[in-house]
Amino acid sequence: MTCMRCRGLMVSEYLFDLEGGTTRWAQSWRCVNCGHRDDAVIRAHRSREAVPSARVRSRQEKVVTLSSDMPTSLAA
Repeated sequence: MTCMRCRGLMVSEYLFDLEGGTTRWAQSWRCVNCGHRDDAVIRAHRSREAVPSARVRSRQEKVVTLSSDMPTSLAA
C-alpha cells in the first residue's frame, strides 16, 4: 500500500481501541516516510466531509450586459 500524501510505504499497525466501551485492537496504516495515518475511522470522517453541507452557499456572480445604444459620453 502507498501513502496518499507522499507515495511512501505504508505499514500495518495494530492500535488499542478504547472507544465504545469495549477494548479491542484496531488495524491502522502508517507511512514510514511522513508518518501519515489511515484507518477506518479516518476514512469515514473523510467521506462525510466530502458531501457538501447544506449551509454552504453557492457563489453568486453579477452579470452586467452592455447595450450597443450606450451614450457616447459613457463609451471609452
